[in-house]
Amino acid sequence: MNNEEWNPGQILELSGYYWKTCTLHAGVKLDVFTAIGQESLGAADIARKLNADDRALMLLLNALTAMNLLLKSDGKYTNTPAGLTFLSKASPQYLGFMIMHHHHLVESWSQLDQAVRSGHPVRGRASFGDEEKRESFLMGMFNIA
Repeated sequence: MNNEEWNPGQILELSGYYWKTCTLHAGVKLDVFTAIGQESLGAADIARKLNADDRALMLLLNALTAMNLLLKSDGKYTNTPAGLTFLSKASPQYLGFMIMHHHHLVESWSQLDQAVRSGHPVRGRASFGDEEKRESFLMGMFNIA
């Protein structure tokens, strides 16, 4: 057990971790890493591949670069080895399905306070009628098996 004292900076850092999670989820959901593949592409080229807004995608790409999941040089983005190996659908070690499963759980976890107050779940039974959620869960379980 770690008996280290917390300080305000550590507490605020912990509180803000969600932005990293949401950034990763967006990158995987949009399939950024697969779109880049082994290439080095500008934001506009990637945006065209993904049918996304150039400026908004560039901001996401810059955030993924700050997280060391992409590299940026001369205005072009390249996958890091981790991005190519774990976040591109072209890789047999793709973790995106489990990441998307986690993405689908965020809404429930964000309501944990309500569940604690009421003593009841904040959502109904897992929505296996939603094909994307079902695929994310099943393929995620397959990947970690």
